Amino acid sequence: MKDTLSGSEKKQVVLPKVDFFPHRKKAERLKKEITEYKELQGLAYKLGDGVAYKALDSQIKDLFVQYLVTVFIESLYFLVPHFFAMGLLAMVARQINIFGVIIPITIYYPVLAFAAIFTWRRHKKKKLAIQQQVKQNDQDEQKE
Repeated sequence: MKDTLSGSEKKQVVLPKVDFFPHRKKAERLKKEITEYKELQGLAYKLGDGVAYKALDSQIKDLFVQYLVTVFIESLYFLVPHFFAMGLLAMVARQINIFGVIIPITIYYPVLAFAAIFTWRRHKKKKLAIQQQVKQNDQDEQKE
């Protein structure tokens, strides 16, 4: 990528990809196993094999509990930072006063969090569009 004013090469900084869902693969695998066991359970029911049906049912229940625990742990990765942020914010301002109305932290923090998330996503979308445009321009220049 060349800078048109100075003619020098710009270096692109590539950040390491962070996996925000470290347990997602395990959850997907468990979900797939549950569906496979449910199909086998249906087949055992059609064949009239009660012992296989009960064994598959207990296996499905065990996998479902593992799946629920995995999804719960996955959700904690997003909730715990918010609790810390609310705690830090509570030390500064437990409530804010806007035009005589007292708003507690449990109301204004979610509003601020959603606004921050919306702004971040909008910024990332614009940045991605600009990167794609630059990449397209570079490809067009190379063709010429």
